Amino acid sequence: MIATLITVLVSILTPTIAQEAAPIPETSLYIVNSLFLGLLSLLAMLVIVGIAMRDAGVSRSGPVAYRVLNFIGAAALTILVTWISGYGVEHGVENGGLLAPVEQWFFWQPDLKTGFSGELVQTGLGLAPGFDFLFSSLIAVVPVMIALAAVSGRIRQTSLMIVVAVLAGIYFPLVRGWVWGDGYLAALGFVDIAGAASLHVVGGVTALTGTLMLGLKPPQDEGLPPSVAGAALGSLLLWIGLLAVFMGLIGGFGSTDAINNLGLALVHAQLSAAAAVLAALILSSIMLGRADELLVINAAIGGLVAISADPVSAGLFFTLFIGAIAGCLVTLGMLGLQDAGAQDASGVISAHLLCGIWGVLIAALYSENASLAGQIGGLGMIVAVSALASSLIWLFVQVTFGFALPSTPRRPLRWPAKPRKSGGKG
Repeated sequence: MIATLITVLVSILTPTIAQEAAPIPETSLYIVNSLFLGLLSLLAMLVIVGIAMRDAGVSRSGPVAYRVLNFIGAAALTILVTWISGYGVEHGVENGGLLAPVEQWFFWQPDLKTGFSGELVQTGLGLAPGFDFLFSSLIAVVPVMIALAAVSGRIRQTSLMIVVAVLAGIYFPLVRGWVWGDGYLAALGFVDIAGAASLHVVGGVTALTGTLMLGLKPPQDEGLPPSVAGAALGSLLLWIGLLAVFMGLIGGFGSTDAINNLGLALVHAQLSAAAAVLAALILSSIMLGRADELLVINAAIGGLVAISADPVSAGLFFTLFIGAIAGCLVTLGMLGLQDAGAQDASGVISAHLLCGIWGVLIAALYSENASLAGQIGGLGMIVAVSALASSLIWLFVQVTFGFALPSTPRRPLRWPAKPRKSGGKG
């Protein structure tokens, strides 16, 4: 599939490359943008796989099969509620406003065959409507997976799905509309290009409130987790998935400037992750007497999160500084939460919440479009409203369905259900 895509793109762009002075035709730009976003949407699905594998490798809360089932079910439900309400809520926020008109909330049903004359093209996005919705539904999964990793295996599945439906269908897309649409925070000058706050902070706050609702337990030394290798592989897949989200959110594949910015952003992302890994390796060796594999694994993700507020504008050396601080935050955060008894084996609160906050605030120092007042004000609003919204929905499901896991033992299906008896005699 990738080879076919490359062949198509080369055939489209070859005439344009031969004529250096000529701009890319609008039809070619439309095709290039749409196909690239479709490919990035498929790669973004690795976020689901990566977080689920990391959780299965590091957490002991509940059966692994039950936790994986929760991740798959939550991802499917998120995609569904994005169609029902999330896409309309995110894209319907009016200029400087807080809410989309209620009539635009439900059931996104445009003509997927609108094509080149569609509204999305007229607004300059140069995207097929179907590809735009596909990518929107998959980035909507990111904060859900972050929140789920902190509580999966310790909460009843019915309660978990209610939380996912409400937050993924209404609140999470509302924040994205405030920041990436024409909403209040965009008018305030808040800068968050690749989701440090819009994806990672809102997911991290939800994870934190859910963890606090479930209660703290005394820390116990249980040795190595079930599968460090599985957790490392999951983090690698998550790394690739987040880079795909980076590329899709930065966008613009049809001009030399856009491609240059995209390449620079990916270089910054990789350098930030590398600096975070080395910082966590050194700090954990100092604090624990040895390098801790789980801290180092999560530090890479923390480095990606920290640079995602504005991955284009940071200089190379400043990027290394951002990543190094992110690695220290992951290390100190995970050790501190463990000592406090917080059950966050996947480290999502440190890697996503703390590093997301750090990335948003530090962007005021290097991003041309960001100001300290705008970053603090926008971040404060997102954290406060996220804490309120997530606490209310966690409290609702605690009072109604409860958190306790069902007492009925799980009986997995086996095929064939019963061994067949031989029809012969003797």
